[in-house]
Amino acid sequence: MPTKLILKSNFESKRVSKNSVISDHVIFVKLTHHPSFYLTIQRAFKKIIEPTYGDQKNALVKIKESLDRTCEIMLVCNNPVGLIVYKNELQNEYGFEKALELKTLFIFNPDKNSGHGFGSKLFQRIDNIAQEKGTSIVYCTASSKVDDSIKCAIKNGYQIRCTYKKKEDGILYVLAKDLNLWMTEKAL
Repeated sequence: MPTKLILKSNFESKRVSKNSVISDHVIFVKLTHHPSFYLTIQRAFKKIIEPTYGDQKNALVKIKESLDRTCEIMLVCNNPVGLIVYKNELQNEYGFEKALELKTLFIFNPDKNSGHGFGSKLFQRIDNIAQEKGTSIVYCTASSKVDDSIKCAIKNGYQIRCTYKKKEDGILYVLAKDLNLWMTEKAL
């Protein structure tokens, strides 16, 4: 199943509790600790994800139950603005070893919330999670149908590593970011 990538700022984050992280008036909370956001996520998947990637019932069950993945909602003034979903365990796939797989990243209400740096904050959060998990590689897949999102990922340090022709999705891109390389290039 392709990543639902629908879309670098430097910001310091601190843990406010074991279940949330706050930064620059942005709070990341886990869905498992705030199930009231599930309906919002379900609606967003229907509106944003399903038109590109098709039925998401299985993915939503895995997200709701936190079966093999974690869903974090980005809140600004207690309003959901974006979300990330990532695998709980590091993956060995697409030639990567012990890499963090980003399953989904998007902004809620993109007409209202795009252009404010929220996408960059979501990418920064996934970078921090990768470091917490002890890896420097983050990867995802994205359909050629979400060209703006691919451009956003590239802006945030991802590179296209390979492509696959998929009849139903057009071209599937595998994008990855090496955090060690990104930090080195950024310092230059």
